[in-house]
Amino acid sequence: GHYEQWDFDKKSARVRPRSAAQLLSERLQRMRRPAEVVQAVVGAGQELGALALPVTKATLSRLAEPAAKGTSSSVVRDLDAARRRLVEVLPSICGPNNPSCPTGASLDSILAIRKAVQAMILAGSRNASDFEWNRLKDKVVQQLFFLGGERVKCAPEEVTYEVLTEVLAEPLDWDWASLVVPFCLAIRPVLAEPRPPGAYLNHLRIAAGLGERCALLAETIGRRELETMANANGG
Repeated sequence: GHYEQWDFDKKSARVRPRSAAQLLSERLQRMRRPAEVVQAVVGAGQELGALALPVTKATLSRLAEPAAKGTSSSVVRDLDAARRRLVEVLPSICGPNNPSCPTGASLDSILAIRKAVQAMILAGSRNASDFEWNRLKDKVVQQLFFLGGERVKCAPEEVTYEVLTEVLAEPLDWDWASLVVPFCLAIRPVLAEPRPPGAYLNHLRIAAGLGERCALLAETIGRRELETMANANGG
């Protein structure tokens, strides 16, 4: 019924219309058949770029599922079109101007969505469109890395041991020229957490291997390891 198109605002005790993005998010959550999800994504307008983050992650996972054996070529084309359509609006969904997430996507969310994009691209059909898929992936993934870097600067408390590990798992994709100083500041509380000597040796190896651009990061991690080993030896 029409009640689905309205929200009750408790603060003002008023009824207000739900946005197109809210309605789309709710529709996608209710859908059970993959074909419904595909058609909803392909048929969406600008509201697709304002999806709620949890719905975005779930939809990415559903679209990454391979087409069943024997699926017609037209259905596969629709699936690839839905994948491409959602991937290309991800920077808008994760960016600071998404009304569904006024504070912007968290660093964890950005990294999780980046992983989902990789899975999405791998799930794409192996045909002549592979070149476009790869070009789209490179463009969107780079934008997600940029958003991740900006998030480190504005929300350093979101950098955890797991995030540090994930960032250094793909170190060449980050803009270390602008990120190394804020990242080193962000990991200070992480490095102060109680962990045994050697907990950061792999991180140190990767940072040192990046050369001059990550010399400060390698120095920061290395100092922590030396201090931890000295304390363990009673020094």
